[in-house]
Amino acid sequence: KTFHFNLLIYWVIISVSHAFDYYRQSQDRALRAAELEKRLAQAKLQALQMQLNPHFLFNTLHAISSLMHKDVEAADRMLARLSYLLRTSLDRTDEHEVPLGQDLDFLRRYLEIEQTRFGDRLTVKFEIAPDVAGIMVPNFLLQPLVENAIKHGIERQARPGQIAIRARRAHGQLRLEIQDNGPGMPNGRPP
Repeated sequence: KTFHFNLLIYWVIISVSHAFDYYRQSQDRALRAAELEKRLAQAKLQALQMQLNPHFLFNTLHAISSLMHKDVEAADRMLARLSYLLRTSLDRTDEHEVPLGQDLDFLRRYLEIEQTRFGDRLTVKFEIAPDVAGIMVPNFLLQPLVENAIKHGIERQARPGQIAIRARRAHGQLRLEIQDNGPGMPNGRPP
């Protein structure tokens, strides 16, 4: 009789021990999951910050501020475009790839802001083949490239600048080109 009672106590102790161990492991997993979620949120925020260059954001806000005294409607349109860009950037942080047409729509909104800032100094030309809009590309692929062309090609010169954005199929692959008519690289400096 004592043997059976001791065996029962032994199994109760083992069961309680396993239950506590399982509970502890469950808590550890929940803690790790929360930490991973926190890291993911931080990574998304960093990605957003890298996508929307602070220079662009501050220049846009400055341009809106200047427009408020001259053309309130233009300032309002610019603010609405900036709001769209920020909202889209936040909504699309989970997407690694998007159709090229969607990335081009985002780029057009970005360029509307830049054209308001630069006025007649910036002309943009799109040469997009009709059959490439559905091709998947990395999310926010074009905007940083065009921003770079504006910053290093157009912004540095006093004369009007032009940016050409081309997309077409070539040998079974998507060929994207961003070209500006800026001064180019200084002599002797590698690209």
